[in-house]
Amino acid sequence: MPQTLRKEGGEDPMYPRTATVVDLVKHRGTVTKYYMYVLHVTTVDGTEYFIFRRYSAFNTLQENLEDKFPIEAGSINMHDRTLPYLPPKIYGGRSSVRSVAEERGPQLITYIKELFQLPKKIHHDDLVRAFLRQHIHDDIPYQLPASGSIFQESDSRSKSVSFERAAKKPKPSMPPTRPSAGPPRPAAPTKAAAKSTSVKGPRAEAEYPYVAQADDELNFKKGAVISLLQRIDENWMQGKLAGKIGLFPVSYVKVIEPLPIDEEDDFDDDDEDDYDSGKAIVVCHYRGKQKDVEIDQDLAAKPTYRDLYRTVSHALSDYDIVLNYRDRDGDLIMVADDDDASLLMTEGTTGGSSHGSYVAWQLHISAAEDFTIYHVDPYS
Repeated sequence: MPQTLRKEGGEDPMYPRTATVVDLVKHRGTVTKYYMYVLHVTTVDGTEYFIFRRYSAFNTLQENLEDKFPIEAGSINMHDRTLPYLPPKIYGGRSSVRSVAEERGPQLITYIKELFQLPKKIHHDDLVRAFLRQHIHDDIPYQLPASGSIFQESDSRSKSVSFERAAKKPKPSMPPTRPSAGPPRPAAPTKAAAKSTSVKGPRAEAEYPYVAQADDELNFKKGAVISLLQRIDENWMQGKLAGKIGLFPVSYVKVIEPLPIDEEDDFDDDDEDDYDSGKAIVVCHYRGKQKDVEIDQDLAAKPTYRDLYRTVSHALSDYDIVLNYRDRDGDLIMVADDDDASLLMTEGTTGGSSHGSYVAWQLHISAAEDFTIYHVDPYS
C-alpha cells in the first residue's frame, strides 16, 4: 500500500535514503500507452518500495526545483549552478521511442544520485519528498527482474542521442502508398511567401525533387527546406513550403531537425489490441488555468475515483493533488472515493451541458493537504 512520508523533524525514518531507476515498463492508461521508469526507493528505516514515474514527472520536478532554488539553478549566475542537469528531450522517429526511453535510464540514475549529493535543503525539500513518495497510482503489481536493474549508471552527464542516417539513401523509385487516413485536407494555400533562407524549428531538406501526385501534396526541388508540421505515418509527413501546407513522402527528404517525440507518446505494438478511438474531454481547473484532459468514454460515463485520479495526475504530471468539483452552492467538494465520483456527475455544475467531446462536469485540482479552499472540513 502507498506510504506517506512524514514531515522532516530530525532524522525522519520514512525519508528516502536512496533512490535509483531500475526498470522501464510499458503502461496502459485509459486513453494512451506509454513508458514509465521504475524507481527503487529505500527509506532511512530500511523500508523499500517501488514507484513509477514518466519522464514528464522528472521534468516537472526539475522545473520546480529551478524555480525554487534560482541560485543553485544558475539562474542568477551560471557559475553558481549546483543542480544537476536533467537529460534533455531527445528527438527521433516513432520507431526510436523505446531506444529513447532506454537511453535516458542511466542518465536519470546519475541525475538522482547527484540530487542526493546536494545540501539537505534541496534533497530534503518537499518537492523531492513528494516526487519520491508513494501515491495511489503507484499501487501497481510489480516484481523486479531476477537479474536486477536493467540500467547501469551513465558515465557522463546528460548527453544527447543522434538519429542520423548511416549512409546516403538511394533515390526512391516511386512515392510510398498514401495512408488510408490522415489529417484533414489542407486549406487552399495563401499567397506564396518569399522563400526563407533560414527556416527555424523542425525541418527537412529535399534530397530529390518531388512532383505532387494530388492537390494536397507539396511540390519541391532538390535543396528545398520544408518546415515540418506533423508525422502522418512512417512514410508520410505534413509540412509547409512557400506558404503552402501539404503532404510529402519522407523518403525524398533528409530530416535536419525532427519533430519532438519521447517515450511518453503513444507507441504501437503489434501484440497489443488497438484502443477504442472514442475519447471524452474533461476541463480541469489547475493552477489558475484551464486544461483539457482526455479520458476514456467509459470513464466519462461512469467515473471511478482510482481511474479518474490516475488519468488526471498522469496528464498533469502532478501526483500530489486532490480532485474536487464545485457543487450547486458554489462550494468545492473533495472527490475521495467512488461515491464522490458518482456525485460529481449529478452535483458538479459547469453552467452548461455536454457539447462535442466535452463532458458536462469539470474538475478543480488543488494541492494535497491544502484545506483552505473548503468552507467545511472535507472529511466531515
